[in-house]
Amino acid sequence: MITDGSNPYVSVVVAMFNAAATVADTVASVLGQSFINWELLVVDDGSTDDSVKLVRDLAGADPRVRVIERQHSGVSATRNAGLRAARSPWILFLDADDSILPRHLERMTATGAANDVAVVMCGWIRADPSGIEDVIKSPPPLDDAVAATAMFSPAVIHATLVRREAVLAVKGFDESLRGAEDWDLWYRIAAAGGRFIRLDDALAVYRMTAGSATRRKPAMVDALRIEARNRKAHPASDVSGGSWSLGAMIATDIDIEEFLAELPDELWPPYSAVFLEALYDAIPAGASVPNRDWPTLFPRIVDRLTSFLDAFAAKAGDSGLTWRTLRLIEKRILHDHVGDTGHMGATTSGVIEICEPFSDFRLPESFSLLVLVVNLAGDFLTQLTMPVIAGRVSSEEIADVVVHRHGWSILERRSAVVTHPRDRIATDAEHSAGIWQDFVD
Repeated sequence: MITDGSNPYVSVVVAMFNAAATVADTVASVLGQSFINWELLVVDDGSTDDSVKLVRDLAGADPRVRVIERQHSGVSATRNAGLRAARSPWILFLDADDSILPRHLERMTATGAANDVAVVMCGWIRADPSGIEDVIKSPPPLDDAVAATAMFSPAVIHATLVRREAVLAVKGFDESLRGAEDWDLWYRIAAAGGRFIRLDDALAVYRMTAGSATRRKPAMVDALRIEARNRKAHPASDVSGGSWSLGAMIATDIDIEEFLAELPDELWPPYSAVFLEALYDAIPAGASVPNRDWPTLFPRIVDRLTSFLDAFAAKAGDSGLTWRTLRLIEKRILHDHVGDTGHMGATTSGVIEICEPFSDFRLPESFSLLVLVVNLAGDFLTQLTMPVIAGRVSSEEIADVVVHRHGWSILERRSAVVTHPRDRIATDAEHSAGIWQDFVD
């Protein structure tokens, strides 16, 4: 059954510009919702392709669908136009290249109705341009909404249902922004006292596309401005939303050196673990490939990544920053996508069983690090990162490190009876020769 759309409970606002290649899937995902009391406002931002005709043909005679045509004015102004035209207490902003799963509106409106909140956020699926699922993401805890929205945008825009009155109270989207406008909006709603709640279920699909606005220089600068503003207001928070945009840039054709040379000092993000995590997540998205493609992506972008890190190293006065960061990323790719035996860049990996003899690792001199999984009687004991010197990591060096860090654990697991700590000195001396023999050939 289709309602007449005269009293909708949720307004889905789609800002559209030259989206003929993707908007059909977007509109179909709304038409296929299990919750039917909605209106769909497709606000066209001056498209020059067949987008408007496609939407009208898809909607047919459905009274819940309206198309609003306007001159090109940018995504924020277009969304605000949809907001002004909306008649519902709840709003969902949906981009014209994304989609929502069939129970999205049902689950999100039920959660909003049952809780005194301004914003409901759910999980989402990140998909590659062909629609194949990449990763599933969830919003962070939102009990402290100001802190959560200061760090980054907690969810993609169409994984967010918001009360219309909450958006109007902060005057909608900032039309001066060319990027990160949704992050800015959620932060302002939270700072005004709006309460947020999250659903872990993934109910939205975000499709990576090469032409995404987040990969354009003005959008990146705006994201970095918001990050700098939020970091100043919340110095203890791990703010990283702008850093994500920098990571996405690495995989594009933007001139990295020129961009960073023009970037004001106050917009440079600090080098930190949070910064690195943002880069690692964003680089594949910038290339419009899934995270699982990191092993083939890394060789293609390593020169650009090196140039990017060199600029940060010069800014920080840290000559070793580039080398360390490349090795950390290589190690992460090996861990996430390659496995215990393989190589990536200047880092290689391997496995040893310390209850069996093992020899030196002899490697090409192009390798700098060996990531080594150490097993004890078939069970994981530890992972070591060892420097490769002149193409070699000796078994004696590996044994020294393992015994130094895990000697007591090894003794306890090899002994039938765990002795009192005072007795362990004698036990160690008594068995040291046998243990060393287990390590070396």
